[in-house]
Amino acid sequence: RSADHPQAPGYRHFEVDVADAEAVREMFSAIRKDAGGLDLLVNNAGIARMNVVALTPAADARTVVETNVLGTFYCTTQAIRLLR
Repeated sequence: RSADHPQAPGYRHFEVDVADAEAVREMFSAIRKDAGGLDLLVNNAGIARMNVVALTPAADARTVVETNVLGTFYCTTQAIRLLR
């Protein structure tokens, strides 16, 4: 959540909306070109809306599902191709 990123040999930083399937695809394409593959995927992007369900707008619920569920799906399906 900050612009302070580790400085290490071989490190590359990506800032991607995991709910955007095309952005995720482009990120993994860059990883494929730069590294050739992956050893590990950690799906740790997630959001929450701290509302009572009855008071939660549908748009908020949609954003949570798109990020937490579809984001995990998009990253996993792209990573599988690089983990083989």
